[in-house]
Amino acid sequence: MLAATTLYSVAASALVPHACAVGSSASIRTMARRHELATLRACGMRRATLVLLLELKALWITVIGALLGFGIASLAAWSIRQESRPLPEPDLLRVASVIGVLIAVFLLAALVPALQAARHDVARGLALLHPDA
Repeated sequence: MLAATTLYSVAASALVPHACAVGSSASIRTMARRHELATLRACGMRRATLVLLLELKALWITVIGALLGFGIASLAAWSIRQESRPLPEPDLLRVASVIGVLIAVFLLAALVPALQAARHDVARGLALLHPDA
């Protein structure tokens, strides 16, 4: 029981730097796409829709990353423990709750840059030089 608690506390403490990385990555992505986001707003996209679009993108990245991470970790655990003893059956409720916590934390981390992008002035965003020009 103590080993499981220690494992979960280490995993939870690893969420903090990862959430910071997701937030900064989302912030950099939105700053790099200011012209595109301003164009969407100028074409009639509402601020709430823009926030939803950026949050859905963060959700997509989080789900793919979580599934790949759990898949690779499961494969590594299986290969390490195959020689000693068989793996216990996975607790699907616990795995689903961990993925749910990951999604919630990373969506909250990506919410701040999404709200900042929605508050940007459309005219200033359109005045930026296009990166391809």
